Amino acid sequence: MRHEISSLNFEQALSSFFALRGEDGYLAIQNHAWNLLEVRTRLTTVVERVGAQLGVPAQLVDGPWYLHLMGQCYKGGPRGGLALMITCDPAERIEIPGAGYSFGDLVFALSLGDFDAMLSRGRPVIRSHLTGHPEQALENWNPWSRRL
Repeated sequence: MRHEISSLNFEQALSSFFALRGEDGYLAIQNHAWNLLEVRTRLTTVVERVGAQLGVPAQLVDGPWYLHLMGQCYKGGPRGGLALMITCDPAERIEIPGAGYSFGDLVFALSLGDFDAMLSRGRPVIRSHLTGHPEQALENWNPWSRRL
């Protein structure tokens, strides 16, 4: 799948990805982006709209903290789900004392590890990385703008 969609624009890539859904499937939007109320509110709207357009149950999960509770469902549970992972550049860089990296670096590394784990198990997953200020990035990131 990675090679089939790598040359497409964002909207085409999402359409190709969402075409993989099955009748008994589901969509998990994994939010590894900013931990802000306005981001969560916006993504909740995305989940509702995209799930309705696709005709499948959809769920928003916040990562990487969801990994302990639900991560195994996406990596090792029943097949049929699609995972749309959203990552971002951190809004601010907060260093972990003595570690040589920041909390944002840690969250990003955890998200990439989860992404690779799903890929290695043959699970359909796509990642969208947001940059810039959260409000502007979400305004430009608009997967529900057209019929998927």
